[in-house]
Amino acid sequence: LKLEYTDFIRTTEPRHHELVQKVLQISFDKGDIYQGEYEGKYCVGCEAFKKDDDLIERDGVLVCPDHLKAPDTIKEKNYFFRLSKYQTALEEYYETHPDFVLPSDRFNEVKAFVKRGLEDFSISRETNKFGIPLPFDPSQVTYVWYDALFNYVTVCEAPALTSTLSQEEREQATKASQSFWPADVHVVGKDIIRFHAIYWPAMLLSA
Repeated sequence: LKLEYTDFIRTTEPRHHELVQKVLQISFDKGDIYQGEYEGKYCVGCEAFKKDDDLIERDGVLVCPDHLKAPDTIKEKNYFFRLSKYQTALEEYYETHPDFVLPSDRFNEVKAFVKRGLEDFSISRETNKFGIPLPFDPSQVTYVWYDALFNYVTVCEAPALTSTLSQEEREQATKASQSFWPADVHVVGKDIIRFHAIYWPAMLLSA
């Protein structure tokens, strides 16, 4: 395809921390992030909680179909994103944007999952010592979703610019990078389509 990357981001970079904390605060101020306690089956490989019907039986044990390992049972106090609030908005968007996900069988899979009813999901950890601290509760760090998904915006809003560039070159690079957002096409792997076609647009609506 003769593709080259225009930026390379580490999510430990200050430019990313600044944006993630900004959008976390926006969602929190809107009431879309709240504190609660959660107990569930968590697949470390998927970095996601699983329902029983997401798992398959193997040798009498329910395991993740992608990693073929039984998920861990986790119980802790976290902050949650109010995904359930955005169910109707997502369904309406899918209806008016029939090509939002291609191919269509993957889109049908997404719509069927949403139709089952969306549940709020955890976006922080109290036990992790690494990560981006929540701006409204520094005792916890944001976990996976706000960190991982919003790096798509970070690289467009704040490109990595080397000190060897002139001021004019830096301005040109920043302007060119900002033209990438919003995206025309986002190519993702089929095993992470749920997070990108459900979690991600809801988080963008919130922010």
